[in-house]
Amino acid sequence: MKYLRFRVADYVLAVDLTWVHRVVSVSDVTALPTAYVWGGTRWLRADRLGPAPAQGETIVLLASQDVHLGWQVGRVDGIDEVAESDLHPIPRGWLDRGIPWVTHLYFRDEMPVYVVHLPTLLQVWTDRAPAEASP
Repeated sequence: MKYLRFRVADYVLAVDLTWVHRVVSVSDVTALPTAYVWGGTRWLRADRLGPAPAQGETIVLLASQDVHLGWQVGRVDGIDEVAESDLHPIPRGWLDRGIPWVTHLYFRDEMPVYVVHLPTLLQVWTDRAPAEASP
Protein backbone atom coordinates (compact mmCIF):
# COMPACT_ATOMS: atom_id res chain seq x y z
CA MET A 1 0.00 0.00 0.00
CA LYS A 2 1.42 3.38 -1.00
CA TYR A 3 1.16 6.47 1.17
CA LEU A 4 1.98 10.10 0.54
CA ARG A 5 1.75 13.14 2.77
CA PHE A 6 -1.10 15.54 2.05
CA ARG A 7 -1.90 18.95 3.45
CA VAL A 8 -5.04 20.90 4.21
CA ALA A 9 -4.24 24.50 5.13
CA ASP A 10 -1.30 24.22 7.55
CA TYR A 11 -1.77 20.58 8.48
CA VAL A 12 -0.50 17.31 7.04
CA LEU A 13 -2.43 14.12 6.31
CA ALA A 14 -1.25 10.71 5.07
CA VAL A 15 -3.69 9.22 2.58
CA ASP A 16 -3.72 5.94 0.70
CA LEU A 17 -2.69 6.94 -2.83
CA THR A 18 -3.09 3.58 -4.54
CA TRP A 19 -5.49 5.03 -7.11
CA VAL A 20 -4.26 8.60 -7.48
CA HIS A 21 -2.72 9.06 -10.89
CA ARG A 22 -3.05 12.59 -12.29
CA VAL A 23 -2.94 16.22 -11.19
CA VAL A 24 -6.14 17.91 -12.31
CA SER A 25 -6.08 21.39 -10.80
CA VAL A 26 -3.86 23.79 -8.88
CA SER A 27 -5.33 26.16 -6.36
CA ASP A 28 -4.60 28.03 -3.18
CA VAL A 29 -6.47 26.38 -0.36
CA THR A 30 -7.86 28.17 2.67
CA ALA A 31 -9.48 25.47 4.80
CA LEU A 32 -10.21 25.93 8.47
CA PRO A 33 -7.84 23.98 10.73
CA THR A 34 -10.92 22.36 12.28
CA ALA A 35 -12.09 21.05 8.89
CA TYR A 36 -12.58 17.33 8.52
CA VAL A 37 -10.97 15.60 5.54
CA TRP A 38 -11.63 12.21 4.01
CA GLY A 39 -8.64 9.95 4.67
CA GLY A 40 -9.61 7.07 2.41
CA THR A 41 -11.36 5.09 5.14
CA ARG A 42 -12.63 7.67 7.65
CA TRP A 43 -12.98 11.38 8.35
CA LEU A 44 -10.04 12.98 10.17
CA ARG A 45 -9.71 16.33 11.88
CA ALA A 46 -7.11 18.48 10.15
CA ASP A 47 -5.91 20.06 13.40
CA ARG A 48 -4.97 16.63 14.86
CA LEU A 49 -2.69 15.55 12.03
CA GLY A 50 0.70 16.85 13.07
CA PRO A 51 2.90 19.91 12.56
CA ALA A 52 2.58 22.40 9.73
CA PRO A 53 4.77 21.80 6.65
CA ALA A 54 7.44 24.25 5.55
CA GLN A 55 6.57 27.60 3.97
CA GLY A 56 6.46 27.94 0.19
CA GLU A 57 5.20 24.47 -0.66
CA THR A 58 2.99 23.95 -3.70
CA ILE A 59 -0.55 22.76 -3.08
CA VAL A 60 -1.91 20.45 -5.79
CA LEU A 61 -5.43 19.09 -5.98
CA LEU A 62 -5.42 15.41 -6.94
CA ALA A 63 -8.30 13.22 -8.03
CA SER A 64 -8.37 9.47 -8.33
CA GLN A 65 -10.47 6.72 -9.84
CA ASP A 66 -12.23 6.14 -6.54
CA VAL A 67 -12.63 9.85 -5.81
CA HIS A 68 -10.27 9.99 -2.83
CA LEU A 69 -8.79 13.46 -2.88
CA GLY A 70 -6.00 15.42 -1.28
CA TRP A 71 -3.36 18.11 -1.62
CA GLN A 72 0.08 16.81 -2.47
CA VAL A 73 3.01 18.63 -0.95
CA GLY A 74 5.80 18.96 -3.50
CA ARG A 75 6.64 19.63 -7.12
CA VAL A 76 3.96 19.94 -9.79
CA ASP A 77 4.64 17.49 -12.63
CA GLY A 78 2.30 19.21 -15.07
CA ILE A 79 -1.27 20.20 -15.75
CA ASP A 80 -3.45 18.52 -18.35
CA GLU A 81 -4.88 20.70 -21.11
CA VAL A 82 -8.17 19.19 -22.23
CA ALA A 83 -10.38 20.26 -25.13
CA GLU A 84 -13.94 21.09 -24.07
CA SER A 85 -15.21 18.46 -26.51
CA ASP A 86 -13.22 15.81 -24.59
CA LEU A 87 -14.92 16.58 -21.25
CA HIS A 88 -17.75 14.23 -20.30
CA PRO A 89 -20.42 15.07 -17.71
CA ILE A 90 -20.50 12.94 -14.59
CA PRO A 91 -23.48 10.53 -14.55
CA ARG A 92 -26.48 11.78 -12.60
CA GLY A 93 -26.24 8.82 -10.24
CA TRP A 94 -23.06 10.27 -8.77
CA LEU A 95 -24.91 13.40 -7.72
CA ASP A 96 -27.66 11.26 -6.21
CA ARG A 97 -25.01 9.38 -4.18
CA GLY A 98 -23.73 12.64 -2.71
CA ILE A 99 -20.68 13.40 -4.86
CA PRO A 100 -21.53 16.91 -6.13
CA TRP A 101 -17.95 18.21 -6.27
CA VAL A 102 -16.92 16.08 -9.26
CA THR A 103 -18.19 17.93 -12.34
CA HIS A 104 -16.71 16.18 -15.40
CA LEU A 105 -14.30 13.48 -16.41
CA TYR A 106 -11.88 12.95 -19.28
CA PHE A 107 -9.55 10.14 -20.23
CA ARG A 108 -5.75 10.09 -20.09
CA ASP A 109 -4.01 6.90 -21.24
CA GLU A 110 -7.42 5.17 -21.17
CA MET A 111 -7.85 6.00 -17.47
CA PRO A 112 -10.56 8.36 -16.18
CA VAL A 113 -9.49 11.64 -14.60
CA TYR A 114 -12.11 13.43 -12.53
CA VAL A 115 -12.46 17.22 -12.60
CA VAL A 116 -13.18 18.66 -9.17
CA HIS A 117 -14.93 21.91 -8.25
CA LEU A 118 -12.88 22.89 -5.21
CA PRO A 119 -15.32 25.36 -3.55
CA THR A 120 -18.07 22.73 -3.62
CA LEU A 121 -15.72 20.11 -2.17
CA LEU A 122 -14.70 22.36 0.71
CA GLN A 123 -18.34 23.27 1.38
CA VAL A 124 -19.35 19.61 1.44
CA TRP A 125 -16.53 18.83 3.89
CA THR A 126 -17.66 21.70 6.11
CA ASP A 127 -21.32 20.65 6.00
CA ARG A 128 -20.75 16.92 6.56
CA ALA A 129 -17.94 16.98 9.09
CA PRO A 130 -19.80 17.09 12.42
CA ALA A 131 -22.16 14.22 11.58
CA GLU A 132 -19.68 11.88 9.85
CA ALA A 133 -16.35 12.55 11.53
CA SER A 134 -14.45 10.13 13.71
CA PRO A 135 -13.16 11.56 17.00
